[in-house]
Amino acid sequence: MTFTLPFPPPEMSPNTRKHWRRVADVKKAYKADCAWTLFQTPVPQIEPGKRIPIIITITPPDNRRRDRDNLQASCKYALDEFARHLGVDDYLFDPTYRFDAPVKGGLLSIEVGA
Repeated sequence: MTFTLPFPPPEMSPNTRKHWRRVADVKKAYKADCAWTLFQTPVPQIEPGKRIPIIITITPPDNRRRDRDNLQASCKYALDEFARHLGVDDYLFDPTYRFDAPVKGGLLSIEVGA
């Protein structure tokens, strides 16, 4: 099962130089966007306490060069909200990251049980 979430805003990068209060507002709004997107999708059956293999495909909104480890860190709030949606601890995720060609607006895809 694949879930599609919005691409993280640039302010969520660990290298951002914005005021902490502004970043906190952006993170809160992004987490709410992810929650609303996930609210509209069914929850797959997850075996309690078992490791969950997931493939995270990061599709940026443009051709700018981005540091891959910063992109992974930017996905933290999306993964937190995804874990909440599934009703599991995100500690159980075994993530694999993929990076795709840019599409307008960007997106983040999470495939469960891959």
